[in-house]
Amino acid sequence: MRTFFTQKWAFMPCVLALSVASVFYFGLVGTYWAVTGEFTRWGASILRLLGVHIDNLGYLKIIGLTGNVLSRIDGVMVVGMFLGMLCAAGLSGRIGLNLPTKVQMWRAFLGGLLAGLGARLGLGCNLASFLTGIPQFSLHAWLFTAATLSGMGLAFKWWPTSCAKTIHQKAPQSLNTLLAFLGFVGLMGLAWHLRHKLFDALCFGAFFGFVISKGQICFTTAFRHLFVHRQSAQAQALVWAMALGSVGIFVYLQLGMPAKIMWASPGIVLGGWLFGVGIVVAGGCECGWMY
Repeated sequence: MRTFFTQKWAFMPCVLALSVASVFYFGLVGTYWAVTGEFTRWGASILRLLGVHIDNLGYLKIIGLTGNVLSRIDGVMVVGMFLGMLCAAGLSGRIGLNLPTKVQMWRAFLGGLLAGLGARLGLGCNLASFLTGIPQFSLHAWLFTAATLSGMGLAFKWWPTSCAKTIHQKAPQSLNTLLAFLGFVGLMGLAWHLRHKLFDALCFGAFFGFVISKGQICFTTAFRHLFVHRQSAQAQALVWAMALGSVGIFVYLQLGMPAKIMWASPGIVLGGWLFGVGIVVAGGCECGWMY
């Protein structure tokens, strides 16, 4: 019983803060809080550098491939997340070297591949659906979420444990402090040069990353507690976060903010299922992978 309440009240404030921030991010910037779309642009840019013809790919026509990382809202937000996570990890003394086993590397590769395919078929990841799609009342997010939970539930029967390995030897505190300082300097340097919505995206991204890292937020871990250990504290916190986000998004919509509604199709269900299986096989969602 003590463990249940400890998990609930340690996890709850973080996900509620993320939910509120995602609402304001939508209101000020006008888009989802999501990362896999920008990751797709990074992959497409690498393919273009390798000489692969990508101009006719349908998904890239939807999300766009103009500009660079620091000229796109999503790109700046993701960079802000990484720098925010670096600051949080350094201040917490969590930076260290983790050498995975061959089994862990294969699980990470296979799980990442499945999750990547699922995210593109499903038009987003768990962030885009759980904390921004569902609060915007988009049917595709409900279908993606239901399919993701189904895939996770099935995968946990085969892979009940994470592929992550505990770090036994952390980096010296002086190195942790130095890296946290460099992360902060990077944020300040970008903030000096960015303006308007790009500046807003950087600030929100840094906040998202800092909270995720400090709270060790991972959707896979939350639902492992539910499906494997029968502990619902973290899953309940996510439901409350979605409910709170729905209220905030509804207010913005009533004020005239246009909703970002995506289409629903069988591909959404398949994508959600693949994504759910993939993040279990890999041992974490994109939040956990990033920090």
